[in-house]
Amino acid sequence: SLRQVSAMTANVGRTADESFLGERMRSHQFQQYIVMQDLASSMIRPRILDLKMGFKQRSKRHSTRKKESCKSKALNSTSHAIGFRICGIHMEEFSHDKY
Repeated sequence: SLRQVSAMTANVGRTADESFLGERMRSHQFQQYIVMQDLASSMIRPRILDLKMGFKQRSKRHSTRKKESCKSKALNSTSHAIGFRICGIHMEEFSHDKY
C-alpha cells in the first residue's frame, strides 16, 4: 500500500551525501499497484504455467501495431474460440511426489 511504501522510503537519501536515487524515490508520485509473491521460491522442482485468460488481450491505450499483434495471436490460438491459451510451461523431469 502507499503507507507501506512511504514508510520504507521515508529515510532514503537523508544522509549527508544524498543520492540521486533517494531524491527520485521521495519525489515519486505513488499509485496503487499489485504486490506479487514468488510462490515457487520454496519449491525444489516447480511446474510453472503461463496461462492467458480472456477473449481480448488488448487495450484502448495500445498502439495500432500492438492491437493488430494481439488480435492476430487471439485469432491464431485458442483465445478467440475458448477464451484462454497456454503461452508457456516449465516442467523438469518427472519426480515421485516431490515438489
